[in-house]
Formats: sequence, structure tokens, C-alpha cells
Amino acid sequence: MKSRILLTVGFTLVAVTCGVAFSLIDYQRGTEVYVKAASENLRSGPDGEILGSLNKGTSMVVLEDSPKWVKVRLEGWIWKASLTDSKLALAGNVYRALQIIVKDRATADKVLRRLRAGEDFENVAREVSIGPAAKRGGDLGYFKKGDFKPELETAILNLKPGQISEIIQTE
Repeated sequence: MKSRILLTVGFTLVAVTCGVAFSLIDYQRGTEVYVKAASENLRSGPDGEILGSLNKGTSMVVLEDSPKWVKVRLEGWIWKASLTDSKLALAGNVYRALQIIVKDRATADKVLRRLRAGEDFENVAREVSIGPAAKRGGDLGYFKKGDFKPELETAILNLKPGQISEIIQTE
């Protein structure tokens, strides 16, 4: 026969059943709580994907309480260069490029001279490009191999970060 013993330790109510303790504390929304284990996983939901690991003493605020899980909000700072606003960028082997589209070769030559003279690519793109990405400074966003026509993709993949290509003729 399993015995169930209720113990009062300070103001913490703990139920001990066959040597396993479960907290019977109900955390109210907005309560600040701390990790007491040396390390604890932060998950997307109960039994969900592990999002990261939190060290002992990490502070967080309770958003929601359930019998075995507590939904929390963390607050802190992270190095900006370590972030992206695109999940696609996390997929590996993705690229990002800027593009200026003009109607004729003469305009393309003028634009290329301006860029090589040091003018800001995004500003020039907003000013002269007739492409759909002009308002975004020519930013095509993230893409993978195979997303563009071969002649454009080859030119992009042969560039180093910050490098400007030669003029590429497309239809």
C-alpha cells in the first residue's frame, strides 16, 4: 500500500509519494521565479522541443501555471549579430543578395561606376532600380541554390560578402 504524507516545510507544501516529490505550489501570473537546478531545459511546451538551457539562478516571470509545468517569460540581452529575422537563414547554405535592375546597358554602366566610387548600394538601388526590391534597397532576402536563374545565381555565388558583381544581362 502506497503511503501519502503531506509535509509543511516553511510555507511550501510538498506531497511525498514513494520517494518522489511534486511541488504543490501554485505560482501566480507575474511571480518572479528562479531556476534551482544546476541546469534546466527551456521547452516550447510541456514535453515540447528544447529551446535552450537555463543555468541555476536564472530569473523569469510566470505567465501561466499548470500541474507540472510553468509557462515563463525571460528577459535579457543577446548579441545583435547573433540574431536573424528569418527562420530560413537557420537552414544552412542560404544566401542573401542585393540587386539593382535597370532598363539599358548605359544606365547599368553609370550605376556600376557610382557603386565602385563608394556610393551606398541600398541608396542607389532605391533611387534607380526598377525592380520589385527597389524600396528595400534592392534586398532580395534569403534564398537557396536553385531559387534564381542559373546566370544570376552563378554570379551571386561567386561573390564575396560586400563585393559587387559585373553587369549581368538578363531577359
